[in-house]
Amino acid sequence: MTKTSKSRGKKAAKKSKVSLLSIFSALLFLGLAAAIGWRVHKNPVSLSPLPYKIAGSPALESLNKAQNSQVLFVGDRMGVHIDQYMPAFIESSSRNITEPIKVFNFSGDGKGLHRTVAELKLLTKLPPLIIYYGASQEFFETRAHPVQYKTFLRNKEIQSQEVLSSLLMAWPTISRVLYEPYNYFQFNLAAAPEDKVKIGPGPGKLEQMEMLFQIFEWELEEFVRIAKASGSKLIFITNPINLDVPPLASCSYSEDSSIRSALAEQAEKLKSGKSKEAFDNLKVLSEKSVANAKALYLYAKAAEAMGKISEAKKALVKAASVDCGTWRGSPIFNEIIKKVADRNGVPLVDYDGQLNAMYGQNVLFFDEINPQNVFNRAMMSKLGELTARLLDL
Repeated sequence: MTKTSKSRGKKAAKKSKVSLLSIFSALLFLGLAAAIGWRVHKNPVSLSPLPYKIAGSPALESLNKAQNSQVLFVGDRMGVHIDQYMPAFIESSSRNITEPIKVFNFSGDGKGLHRTVAELKLLTKLPPLIIYYGASQEFFETRAHPVQYKTFLRNKEIQSQEVLSSLLMAWPTISRVLYEPYNYFQFNLAAAPEDKVKIGPGPGKLEQMEMLFQIFEWELEEFVRIAKASGSKLIFITNPINLDVPPLASCSYSEDSSIRSALAEQAEKLKSGKSKEAFDNLKVLSEKSVANAKALYLYAKAAEAMGKISEAKKALVKAASVDCGTWRGSPIFNEIIKKVADRNGVPLVDYDGQLNAMYGQNVLFFDEINPQNVFNRAMMSKLGELTARLLDL
């Protein structure tokens, strides 16, 4: 073989390598572009990796009333229930002005914080003051599912990185590329909330609870950002928890047949007046079982029968916190509300703390959810005084 033919062969081989490299690079670029395009198509713009999308709008009349009010109440059934005490609020807040303050209650049964935040975004202007009283129906309309859990953790890790978090704050649209897409829940504000999907206390419930507590905090922070951007003031109210109501369900990870049998036995002892024996046994059981809501509740009731009210109350708060029935508010939601309020300088009415400070002294609740009328009326009157101070009325 001549030198010329060898040279030509080397050149051909080199060209072939370059050609293959070009093809590979082009395919890689196309694949990357397709992946980015898919994410942009699937993901909404969102600072936090929320596993749902919301479309539609409530009635125009409601939106107009909301944005033209001086004080806007938002929330779920808690906000709906206090509407009957609105005269006490209006009287208290309007004492130093000639015309009664304009109030609109935008609360709704089953309305989680995700809907409230989405509705606020639709208002062309926000009222001077927004009062949030909810967090009792956050699990009513499922917006977090165990099947989303691994994606949720990966997205949460992305958001927690300081550099990426700063980029998201500066350019929220890059969230469509950064976050891994979910199989999103879809909600329409024109339709009433529905409890179509339920996650029972079995496997996966703990993951759902972990997700939703974090999602609630993200939503509450977004609520604050929206209000601050418009110059609106906020008041948060914690949700009173009726500690005397038994937990609906213990999480499956916290019990087995032997624990259930032991708890049934101790419950019978409590009924028959053997409080001391039941107290000793239930204290051991509540420590042995991993955050078993029913064990904690029975232990609290035994402590109460022994006159140990402070000890009973602590156990009841724990029992309500790990109730996997998720049918009402939770001390955990209240802690999140307090934390976000403190972090952002939002005035807080700790209604739960004020009410349950009297635990063991009075009948505090009218039913399983709502406080006695006298307490609601007093709370709304004090809330009116706080409103007058915040708005310089």
